[in-house]
Amino acid sequence: MLINKLIKLKNILKRPTLEYLETNIVDHGNLNCKACTHFCPVAKINFINIKSFNRDLNEIREKINIKIFRIMGGEPLLHPNICEFLYIARKNFPKTDIRLVTNGLLLKKMPEHFWVALRLTNVKVDMSKYPPTNNEFDSYINLINENNVKVGDINDADKFFLSLNLKGDTDKRKFYNSCLSKRCKNLRNGRIMICPTACYVILYNDAFNKSIPHDRGIDIYSASGDEIINYLKQIPDTCSYCSNREVFIEWDFSKREENEWVVK
Repeated sequence: MLINKLIKLKNILKRPTLEYLETNIVDHGNLNCKACTHFCPVAKINFINIKSFNRDLNEIREKINIKIFRIMGGEPLLHPNICEFLYIARKNFPKTDIRLVTNGLLLKKMPEHFWVALRLTNVKVDMSKYPPTNNEFDSYINLINENNVKVGDINDADKFFLSLNLKGDTDKRKFYNSCLSKRCKNLRNGRIMICPTACYVILYNDAFNKSIPHDRGIDIYSASGDEIINYLKQIPDTCSYCSNREVFIEWDFSKREENEWVVK
């Protein structure tokens, strides 16, 4: 028995480590923020299949170690099977720092078994604070604390970054070297992508008939752990279409117009 445990520990230690991985379990949201970096306002309603999620995480855990794993959207509380995602994530990543990211709007409507799932899985709740929730935000934090659940990071989202340069003439290497989003690796449909924009810009393309290059990702089922890590060090062609100017706009509701994401 001890020998088997030592062998298992040795195999775990041999796996390469990915510092951070996130995944959308829904693409759409319930606030529809203008210039949303996940392009949620123009996304079709899409609920990730729980069985596919379990298969993907089971495959990942055999190949790489994950330090931080965030369950996101869109708004993840819109998924009818949210509790199952929490249990499956913890089963597959027992030592990982797991976070659920929400704007809080649905927290007061969540059933007791949701709070039980958070406690049993020791998943922290990361909060995105948008202007429409300012008056209620403290009550969301209080509710989380009252249910003996840990509050994680709080992100003040009162401004949004215009992310796209439709000319495609950005120096992609220079942009990539200074980009903060490159640490945010994304899991989607059995593949891991290099960053959120490279992953989800396809939603923008579909909505507005564009052809901005998107990251097709690396197949987690055919690649080794080292191959996955090495792939994620590449610079995607999407970077040529990312804005190299820091242009921010005040938070507003999206009108689902093409130029909401574009620096002119």
